[in-house]
Amino acid sequence: MKKRCILFCVVVLGMILISPMLRSTLPENSNLDGWIGEYEYKELYPYNEGPDYYTYHYITIWGQGNEYYALIRDEGCIPKAETSVWTLGYVSGDEKKIDIVALQTLAWDSLYGECERYKKGEALIHLEFTGQEIITEWIALRDQSPILKGSKDAIIGSYFEKTE
Repeated sequence: MKKRCILFCVVVLGMILISPMLRSTLPENSNLDGWIGEYEYKELYPYNEGPDYYTYHYITIWGQGNEYYALIRDEGCIPKAETSVWTLGYVSGDEKKIDIVALQTLAWDSLYGECERYKKGEALIHLEFTGQEIITEWIALRDQSPILKGSKDAIIGSYFEKTE
């Protein structure tokens, strides 16, 4: 009985000593705190001879435990329709670049109850911080932009700004 207790204590002590070394070899997905905050991009575009139309794109990133999530909101007024996109996404990456993938369509989305706007796990957008600006690579989220929609080429450039 004493030998089992001693063996148990040695195993537990060994795990305590080794666990910091194991944590340091895990991928750095937990170092995304610098991305927490609100990002926005506003598009204005003329429509015929009338008033300009708009689309506002917002991304809010937050952490919960060791996981990071994004709320993606696109709101706009385009000819003959008002759009409202509300999507919950999962964030992965590191302090310099992140990917946001779709988790689910939220209740405020104009398609809610009809269908999911994006497939679960579908890549939406890639953001990379160069030290001076945020470079955006539009993936599935580009279909919410009247200017970018339907483009077959990669769309990469400086779009979003952190608003804090």
